[in-house]
Amino acid sequence: MKTIRPILSVPYYAQFESAAHIADYVTGKKSLAHDPYWANSGAGSPEEYAYWANRSCGMVCVKTCIEAFGGPVLPLHTWIQRGLAANAYLTEKRGDNTTVEKGWLHAGLAAVMNNEGLKTKVKAASVEEIVSLLQNGCLVIASVSYEIGTIDAISHQGGHLVTVIGAQTQNGNVKSLHLHNPSGRTPALRENAIIPASRFQQAFSGRVIVVGKVD
Repeated sequence: MKTIRPILSVPYYAQFESAAHIADYVTGKKSLAHDPYWANSGAGSPEEYAYWANRSCGMVCVKTCIEAFGGPVLPLHTWIQRGLAANAYLTEKRGDNTTVEKGWLHAGLAAVMNNEGLKTKVKAASVEEIVSLLQNGCLVIASVSYEIGTIDAISHQGGHLVTVIGAQTQNGNVKSLHLHNPSGRTPALRENAIIPASRFQQAFSGRVIVVGKVD
């Protein structure tokens, strides 16, 4: 088995400051507004923290990649505010004047990283291409189902973002992808989560943001 790791040290961050209680937060058993460590996020209030905690997977991946390549270490909400200033978070108004949140635009997340001197590319990619990108020294932000951070069956593709930080291959075949998942429900599914390639494929939308250093 061959292990591929483009960067030896890639920091891990969760969407929720009290990572041990992620499962309770996402199911509503615990209130995010009562997370005792909410201020570590840089949010201005528990309510602001609670609002963005469920919406911050993309910006957690941005923070992770920026720091992995030697960029500044800043609170998550600093990056969220920079993303909002760059119109990277998409909302749409309906005819009845209600607002629908579409989420973080891949191009917008890439723009935030470009502003920190990183080289990015938004593209379609196969699992095999992801491994090739890792071999070339890149990190890869991948669009997957949130279910990849659970033990549940995968029912759909995309809607959640994770940072692919490594892989394992055997005889040229991809056996597993190694992820930093901002909302993994257990420790094994959060930092350096090892996901079988077949399960990753079931959850993967086929869209990625490639992140590397500017040549």
